[in-house]
Amino acid sequence: MDNRTTGMTGGQENPGSGRLLQGEAAKQVDMVDLVKVLGIDNVVEIDSYDLQATEAAIRKGLETPGPYVLVDKNPCILRYRVKKPLVTVSAEKCTGCRACLKVSCVALGLTASGDKPKVAIDPNICNGCGVCSQQCKFDAMSVVGTGGKNESI
Repeated sequence: MDNRTTGMTGGQENPGSGRLLQGEAAKQVDMVDLVKVLGIDNVVEIDSYDLQATEAAIRKGLETPGPYVLVDKNPCILRYRVKKPLVTVSAEKCTGCRACLKVSCVALGLTASGDKPKVAIDPNICNGCGVCSQQCKFDAMSVVGTGGKNESI
């Protein structure tokens, strides 16, 4: 992971972050260039928040002979707030299938709604990554847009 905010135990600085452990500026290592210098030609940058594209890149890597490196530059959503609009759930469209809960996001929970509990998103915790919405087959999730209107994801 070249996510500039590595998933090490404390989210400490690393060669890709451009800072020393003490917080001072340092030369930033480009992981794609580094991997290519090592002689690996199959290097693909991915957006790990795009589940379909990530899965396709992983499948291609498994089918490609020799080394195949995926580089993700997204920040860790557990440590850093992603600068994206929040996601909300339409209680009318949500069927309570719970497919979105498979992403194990702490912002997702169940709420009483008729016979079957439905998913709700805590806006105080949601970082807007949109991964949960990619699991919803019922178009029940949308981005809270500007002007108070929701925009479909």
